[in-house]
Amino acid sequence: MMRPSENRPAAPGKRLGVRLGLAAAFVLLFLAGAAFYFASRQAHQARQDDGAVVVHVRADRCEPNALSVPAGRTTFRIVNDSKRAVEWEILDGVMVIEERENIAPGFSQTLSANLAPGQYAMTCGLLSNPRGALTVTATDASDAALSARPKLVDFIGALAEYRVYLSAHADALVSDTQRLTQAVAAQDMAAARRAYQSAYGHYASIEPAAGAFGDLATRLDGQAAYFERREADPEFRGFRRLDALVSQAQPSTDLARLADDLAADARALRERLMAQTLPPDRMAAGAARTVHQLAGTHLSGLSADTARMRAQAALAGARKVFSLLKPFVDKRDAKLSASIEQAFDRVTQAPVGAAASTTGTTGAAADPGTTEASNAAAWQALADQLQRVEAALGYA
Repeated sequence: MMRPSENRPAAPGKRLGVRLGLAAAFVLLFLAGAAFYFASRQAHQARQDDGAVVVHVRADRCEPNALSVPAGRTTFRIVNDSKRAVEWEILDGVMVIEERENIAPGFSQTLSANLAPGQYAMTCGLLSNPRGALTVTATDASDAALSARPKLVDFIGALAEYRVYLSAHADALVSDTQRLTQAVAAQDMAAARRAYQSAYGHYASIEPAAGAFGDLATRLDGQAAYFERREADPEFRGFRRLDALVSQAQPSTDLARLADDLAADARALRERLMAQTLPPDRMAAGAARTVHQLAGTHLSGLSADTARMRAQAALAGARKVFSLLKPFVDKRDAKLSASIEQAFDRVTQAPVGAAASTTGTTGAAADPGTTEASNAAAWQALADQLQRVEAALGYA
């Protein structure tokens, strides 16, 4: 017998609740699908057919601003979509793992980095811009590669000699910056200029190691283009800020303060260099990074004499690194070792102006028929070959 309540139509409020629940479920399903589609599309757009992970640098950020890649070697293509030259760096704390500088507006550069599992940061254009996040995830292959890496004890002689080299130049850098402050205080501009040139030369000689400290490298040798207000930015300091000031007949009002800041940063750099041992793969990466910068427009904003001196000192510093690692490269890739030696000889003969004449695109320069373009290509070829040293040492 049917009870009175059976088959009774549901109350209007109950029917409305069911409909709202179904609608909400549909919306959630749609949003989940859209999120999956968007994430998949972003991942597809971030990695091109050649395997390169593409990062677009906008005026105020990177796109994508967060990346995840597997451990090991990854190629990144950095596209400058802003209206000024930019740099892009991978940072482990304050340590620069890899970077590209002076990427001109509308151009791109590529870099290859061998990354261990962990969390890294990405600089995105202006140094004041928020940093992006780079997550490197472990894989079976990366775990095997890490366990197969050569031991530091195998390089003990080379590491000890490089430490002595760094100590000598760091001590001289501290001494010269102190002489600079004294000359400025005495208003002896000729002595200030000599101390400045000597100090900058010592800094450039250890750039493969010093350039790895991102914060100090910015303070000691940051380019004006990477600061929001360029030369007028209060954060712009160091050797590039001082170059024109120490050439003046009389000290400017800012010169004493800037010289004191330089001396303090030089002391901080010496302390950091002496507090840690740079492993062979980081030595090799630093040498490659230094030459790559010289192959671009890293010398922009400096007087001709300063640029020439700085390039010669930095090149000598990179060659010192390679000379220490060369016996190990000889054993695993003698052909590469000989080729790098020849490339160093070629760029030693190339005018320094050619090292600052590229347009901002990797391997691109002015008219390829000119001597300047030929020399710039020689510098770039050396940088490319030095990038292979890391793998030749067993750090695949």
